Amino acid sequence: MTGGSITGPTGVLIAGKSSANLTCQATIGTLISREWLKDGHPLSPSNRTTFSADNSSVSIDPLHSTDNGQYQCRLINPVSTDTASYTLTVNYGPENGVILGGNAAEVGSSIALYCSAASVPPAAVNWILNGTQTDVNAIVYAIRTVSYTDRGNYTCVATNDITGRSLSIPHLLIVNEKAACLPAYPLTPGEAAGVTIAVIVGVVLLALVMYLGVKHMR
Repeated sequence: MTGGSITGPTGVLIAGKSSANLTCQATIGTLISREWLKDGHPLSPSNRTTFSADNSSVSIDPLHSTDNGQYQCRLINPVSTDTASYTLTVNYGPENGVILGGNAAEVGSSIALYCSAASVPPAAVNWILNGTQTDVNAIVYAIRTVSYTDRGNYTCVATNDITGRSLSIPHLLIVNEKAACLPAYPLTPGEAAGVTIAVIVGVVLLALVMYLGVKHMR
């Protein structure tokens, strides 16, 4: 048995709006049975997935994003087995959006915000900062040198032109003053001596105050 093939929809498919019908046939040989698989696993009937009486076709209505994948039809007779494949593409999204990156940055540091949203085809992205459209239209919003003007409310707008859907994902960025840094070098002998004297004077003054306080209580 040879010449197994699957025919399916030729138009654009959109999750939640479209349906699909796949038909499996063999051109040569005696066919005994068919088995349907998706991504290598048996395809089972459900409230959306139904099979014809002779198992020659499968119908999915309505389509979901999870229906994307590789469908196989295994054609079986007593002497041979043939497998036909069909790739089903279901357009969906954007959905499940999130912005990855820090919520706080110091002045002078660098930061990158990553906009992620599930979408087929991949969504187009643009960024809005404090209600104003920016010129960034990539999934990464990178700031090499953070300043106070970079603080505020970021919005990643993901758009799928095929499904006609858009998704706005908010993110708040706080900009803090750069933390003061202590000297990284060791103290000189003169500096160390000054610190030691200051500590001794402080201890003496503290002892004197405590002594006078106790004497006054008597």
